[in-house]
Amino acid sequence: ATSFGTNLNLTRGDAAVILANTLGLDTENAASAGFTDLNTRVRGAVNALAEEGIIAGISKDKFGPDLMLSRGAMAKFLNLGFGLEDYAEETPFTDVSGVFTTHIEALYGSGITNGKTATTFGTYDNIKRGEFANLLYNTMFFFSFTPYAESAKIVSPTTIEIIMEEVSPEGITAEELAEMFYIEAYFNNGSYKSLEFVGTSLSADRTMLTIELSPESSLEGKKGKIEIDGMN
Repeated sequence: ATSFGTNLNLTRGDAAVILANTLGLDTENAASAGFTDLNTRVRGAVNALAEEGIIAGISKDKFGPDLMLSRGAMAKFLNLGFGLEDYAEETPFTDVSGVFTTHIEALYGSGITNGKTATTFGTYDNIKRGEFANLLYNTMFFFSFTPYAESAKIVSPTTIEIIMEEVSPEGITAEELAEMFYIEAYFNNGSYKSLEFVGTSLSADRTMLTIELSPESSLEGKKGKIEIDGMN
């Protein structure tokens, strides 16, 4: 009732329950994965995750719910659970190898984790409950992030700067951010146009997005107003 166990190691069974709940999986009706070592508390979550291809057992009929979860296995859980494969980048970690490599690269490339040190991920170290909570939160934030414009400035007829309300996650590119905004020009002659961009850049602190407009969207010699997601 009064402790989370932040610094305690996380078991595979507990991780399965947390992840299945986070993903909103049907833990009541999932088909049996064939593991014979599951208790009633974790059975539904493990079966649901196995059905989705997110987790596997330590053998054909054993899941190992009471075994400690390694940081490498955690990376696999999160990568497969949230589909981070497209964000994978080569890491600077010297302790990454084998079956967990691609999963750790996915977490690194998306900016969800930078490792335990600059050169180590701690692939085979047990993960703490607090560490898992933090990484899960970062993953959820990465996918739920929606940028909002706090202010904007027309720098030139083909350049717009947008100051965002929040720092954008590391794994989201400037181009992806630009695509999340809906930018329209309403001209004094009564016409309007959805503005298209040909180039983007992001400030070092990831709060200012610069958009370079296409020649067809140039504001040269035009008068009116710009709306960015409804903000003038």
